[in-house]
Amino acid sequence: MKKEKNQFIQHGDVGFHPIQKLPKNLKEIKHDGTFIVALGEQTGHAHQLKGNFKVLEDKKKLRFIMIMGKTEIEHWNTLIQSPAEHKTLPLTAPFYEVKIEEDYSPITEEIYKTND
Repeated sequence: MKKEKNQFIQHGDVGFHPIQKLPKNLKEIKHDGTFIVALGEQTGHAHQLKGNFKVLEDKKKLRFIMIMGKTEIEHWNTLIQSPAEHKTLPLTAPFYEVKIEEDYSPITEEIYKTND
């Protein structure tokens, strides 16, 4: 099945939501061509961007990505410096809003309730 260009990309718990245009008054976050979007501190797994892109942030710390050339999101194990379980995916829309997606699990929800 061929992926449609400019669609929502789910990469583990990180969601890349295509948007039509960027909000105003964003601050650029400098990087060297690699940028960690999310890091699992316990596991050492990182969701990182690689390629030609800008990372922008608003006053509420919401992040946006401007794709300027070939850019991919990869899952990287920082402890052993090798790829982790999620496959590398291309980002093709001109702009994305980045969101950490939360999975809902009724079992986990019940565990949290009983431990409060």
